[in-house]
Amino acid sequence: MIDNSTWIVVAIIGYLLGSIPSAWLIARLHGVNIFEVGSGNMGGTNVARAVSPRAGQIVGLMDMAKSIVAILVARALAPEQPDAATVLATLACMVGHSWSLIASLITGQLRGGKSAGVLFGSLLLVAPLQFVISAALGLLIVRRTRFMSLGVLVGVTLVMAWVLVMVNAGELPEIYNGYAVLGALLIYVRFLGNIRRLLSGTERRVGESA
Repeated sequence: MIDNSTWIVVAIIGYLLGSIPSAWLIARLHGVNIFEVGSGNMGGTNVARAVSPRAGQIVGLMDMAKSIVAILVARALAPEQPDAATVLATLACMVGHSWSLIASLITGQLRGGKSAGVLFGSLLLVAPLQFVISAALGLLIVRRTRFMSLGVLVGVTLVMAWVLVMVNAGELPEIYNGYAVLGALLIYVRFLGNIRRLLSGTERRVGESA
């Protein structure tokens, strides 16, 4: 039986890993303060606009790696309950990325990114095939519309709905209902500004400068 202290440690590690400001670090290597350009968002899309597409891709991979490492550590700490460890580590990492302690120390404000990359990293361990298919659809939408936010939102919605179907079919334990619902909800909350701009026709497209 895993005691509560283990779960607290899992949550803290997940949060701290999520708090690592990948976008800020990569942008600073190029002489850019990511919090002072474009949307001010600590994410790969803003880095791609402010620095370069390659820099944005590196940030995306680093953000995905944060949740993968958090999950692997959590599973090692709670080997008897790997699914619960996966869900808690993912959600804690998303919270850490969205409201980063380290970013708050840098800027004096509790801020962060939108956690899409963090969620995507976890999906590589939870539902890899479903993630790849959903991501492919999302990329197709980005290619057609040049709205990165729209592609992310569609991809997240599809893959999380798919996770719920997998739970209902008995392919995943019931705890992944919480993973799907809370993970998607956090993404929607963080993308509220993008959703409003998409509806008003003011959202920036891929390729536009920061």
